[in-house]
Amino acid sequence: MDLMGLGFKEETIPVRVLFEKNCFDPCKNAVLSNLGAPICFNYHSSNSRTCGSSVVRSTARDLAVIESPPAKEVLIPFPGSASEPFPHLRLEHDHFWSALEIAEAVDGEIIRWGPSGTISTDTRKLMPGQWFFAIPGGAFDGHDFVTQELADKGCAGVIGNRVCKNWHGGFIKVEGDTLFALEKMAKFARKRFHGIVVGLTGSVGKTTTRTMIALALESLGHVYQTHGNLNYMVGVALTLMGIPMDAKASVVELGMGGKEGEILEMARMCQPSVRVILNVAHGHMEHFRSLKEVAKAKGEILAEAKPGDTCVLNADDPLVMSIPVPVGVKKVLFGSQRGCDVRLVLAESIDGGCATRVILESTIAAYRNLLSFASEKTSEM
Repeated sequence: MDLMGLGFKEETIPVRVLFEKNCFDPCKNAVLSNLGAPICFNYHSSNSRTCGSSVVRSTARDLAVIESPPAKEVLIPFPGSASEPFPHLRLEHDHFWSALEIAEAVDGEIIRWGPSGTISTDTRKLMPGQWFFAIPGGAFDGHDFVTQELADKGCAGVIGNRVCKNWHGGFIKVEGDTLFALEKMAKFARKRFHGIVVGLTGSVGKTTTRTMIALALESLGHVYQTHGNLNYMVGVALTLMGIPMDAKASVVELGMGGKEGEILEMARMCQPSVRVILNVAHGHMEHFRSLKEVAKAKGEILAEAKPGDTCVLNADDPLVMSIPVPVGVKKVLFGSQRGCDVRLVLAESIDGGCATRVILESTIAAYRNLLSFASEKTSEM
């Protein structure tokens, strides 16, 4: 079936679609498929509502209807110009949650059904088709932002503990604190994911290391990682909820806002099978009295590691090496010290400072530890 003469074919979906802000009236009633369930999105220059999810023209440029599979690239014609094709938008796809899945994960009640979508906790960044999780903040309550403006953005539904006035979209009601419900949903997502989860923390270098680990693991298949700097409690929860079903591994960054017990709670939520501590530095000294206290807080990532898990530690940092490792947990050391499983032999700046040349020396045992662990996990999937 060719929809609206735009070349959309049923067999080419799911796709991710984006229309420019100033395009001519874009396609109406573009029927796309979400995991086999048709969803009708209508685009109008007014707030009129017919069937499906309606969004105003000003938000058409942000439309992201369906996730794009990792291996598929889709070229979508620009609806307002025959001469300029609109290229596909290749974004890392998050897991799409159905209303039934959400209700099961949070032990909630479906008040009104809504289409499947990803999860957001920030109305400012919410994309059309996402569910909004209304959590409390220090100076606000997410429920206060459940307004017509949220509907105009194309919000698929709301997860909250009270039904909001004038909200006619999907709604799943939870009992009690919605922040607790968010953590509950994250733990549900983690429990059903059987791939490798790498959790890493440290005072500096987390994001760079996270990206490099994700690249190194790509030989296993699709790797999902923390978006941007979403490395605190809510961000870690969103990362876990975003892991797609086809992922083979996930790399989760654990930051620290300055409270004792934060990293422990995040580690309990994501249950890493590989736990990495990069370093301990002065970045958090406004919250702690000494670097030893910072090290203790960072060390919470190892506190509940299970026998058979692997920890990766910076042997050049005495404070990292002072952190106790639970019995039965495999240990891999990296650094410039002799005896490290992965030893830095040389690091030099080249190409006028645009690149760095690194020489590493690794023991066979280190590779055997990590590769056997990876193969064990892969065989379980």
